[in-house]
Amino acid sequence: MPALAYMPFYTADFLADENVSSMTFAERGLYITLLCHAWREGSIPGDVAAIARLVQRPIGEVRKVWLTVAPRFTPSGDRLVQRRMETVRGEVSATAQRRSDAGKKGAEQRWKSDGPAIATAMATEMAGPMRFDGIQSQSQIDTDTTCPSDTPYPPAAKVERARKAWLKPSLPRQLPSSFPVDVEALKPIAGTFLDAFGNARSNEAIEKNRPAYVDVLATLRSRGVSVAEAWHAFGDARLAHDGKPLFGAAAKTVLSYLPQSSRRPAMNGRSGPYDGVLVTIAPEDRR
Repeated sequence: MPALAYMPFYTADFLADENVSSMTFAERGLYITLLCHAWREGSIPGDVAAIARLVQRPIGEVRKVWLTVAPRFTPSGDRLVQRRMETVRGEVSATAQRRSDAGKKGAEQRWKSDGPAIATAMATEMAGPMRFDGIQSQSQIDTDTTCPSDTPYPPAAKVERARKAWLKPSLPRQLPSSFPVDVEALKPIAGTFLDAFGNARSNEAIEKNRPAYVDVLATLRSRGVSVAEAWHAFGDARLAHDGKPLFGAAAKTVLSYLPQSSRRPAMNGRSGPYDGVLVTIAPEDRR
């Protein structure tokens, strides 16, 4: 059988395991990552240097946490396996094989009894022109997804809508309606904006680019711009930059994408140009 694409993960057993609950975040992260590699490959390397290359982390960092994670694996030649995982793999593979055999047997029985009728129905159905999505009846086709029968791809308008939905995600519910006055309270909001419009999901990328985002959000706050207006302006800016992450100077161009009704003068502070866009930072935000 081909390798299973999914790995059963028993969360209650995992969290209840004392060896796991006593791990640090780094140790637990390494353990889960290695479990994923072991499920896909059947085993993991037996030496720390190879494991460090596998998880793409410095060997010194891996060596510190490996002492705690290592006992969870068992040597198998020059590789390591996880005993519980191999037991589960055998059970899941056996179940999948039984279902596959039963499906084949059922299909054979059905074809023997209904084969002529199925063949006739298929021939009749395929006699008409095919749509790109394989749907025959015009009444079944959503008018938003139709295209000429000789076009094997969805319409360009639909693809563009999907692209814009990805570049301009919906406003998260956890965000407030207005920006807080305290600069420290702006930092987690800046992190949410970074995650959506900067593709910054690592701690290093977030911390590196957070000051620029805090600076921009403080400017928007000083101009009385709401969080929703700022969110849509970031989305428009990302569209204008062809989907590229909004880092550094690119993030500071967001003001030019605000609606005219939102481009209010600053309530307090000094002004200066950023790439041709007037950005105003209040004095209290320059701490």
